Amino acid sequence: MVSAVAAGRTWIKASGPHRLGEGAVEVLRMLVQEVGHERVVWASDCPFVGEESRISYAQTLAWLKEALPDSATQRRVMSDNAIALYGFGDAR
Repeated sequence: MVSAVAAGRTWIKASGPHRLGEGAVEVLRMLVQEVGHERVVWASDCPFVGEESRISYAQTLAWLKEALPDSATQRRVMSDNAIALYGFGDAR
């Protein structure tokens, strides 16, 4: 996955912290440290069909903010990267 991102062909969806368990914050931190934040796109995975008791939308936001505390990085991962990935215009 890391080599695919480095080659410029791959984007990573940061989602599903409840599936990763207690180490979810560290997993995202290590991933972004390894590949950078430029090709990572956050997604809530909401609605959480069949898993509503395990995770909420607010918890997915809290996970991202804990793993990536820098507000500029959060904006990039939550907004600007999606704009670039889907071709919605200039990602400022």
